[in-house]
Amino acid sequence: MAESVSIAFRIKNFLREKELMVHWQYLVLAAALSFGSGFLWAYAGIRADMEPMFIPVGTALLQGFLAFLYMPKKGEPRYIFYAVVFSLISYFLGKYLLYIHYYDWMISAVVDKSKVNFGLLFFYLRTTDYDSFRAFLSFFKSNASLLDWLAITGIVAGSLDYLYFYRNATDEHSSKPDKNEGRRIRRRFTGQHH
Repeated sequence: MAESVSIAFRIKNFLREKELMVHWQYLVLAAALSFGSGFLWAYAGIRADMEPMFIPVGTALLQGFLAFLYMPKKGEPRYIFYAVVFSLISYFLGKYLLYIHYYDWMISAVVDKSKVNFGLLFFYLRTTDYDSFRAFLSFFKSNASLLDWLAITGIVAGSLDYLYFYRNATDEHSSKPDKNEGRRIRRRFTGQHH
């Protein structure tokens, strides 16, 4: 446990030293992870004829870890918000693609599941319109199971795994508060630059 925390802080310090902690890079990585895992979840779900919930929950853990890496300090609200939102996007994207396959297009009746590929899933997404999205929301609202709500709870909790790293950090890893930060903020609001 201590070793994994130590490795996480080493990666974080490496990114900071190399000046790779740029906000737009975080957004690109988080979005790519979100959409990629949503497609992977739908693909695995169609091929296995079940919903492997470990994929969206695992994605949430990765999103939380990514947010931790890019957080300049503990508990940065926007990164926490992004981790939760990108994790939920991944979950609902996969769920939507599964819905389209089984209920909207009824492709499952004519396409052998062994022939399902990512191209077909992109086709589903490209043909999305307001009516199919509304039908999906209505379907989810009336058919969401306890497993779905447990998965959503697990996804939100997994997105907050940055707390694990900070809670288990030793003094050498925990970031010291920047004494000049308060002065910089005061100067910004009072118009002083020196």
